[in-house]
Amino acid sequence: MRDKLIHQYFGVDIGIVRETARTDLLRFRNQVETILSEIS
Repeated sequence: MRDKLIHQYFGVDIGIVRETARTDLLRFRNQVETILSEIS
């Protein structure tokens, strides 16, 4: 996805980007919160 975003931005489907960001960032946030709670 990175190459598509960087080099072919007119061909990017914003719906796919939005859905990926919504689901993957939420999962990433939860993982970061878990790690931070374990080291605190």
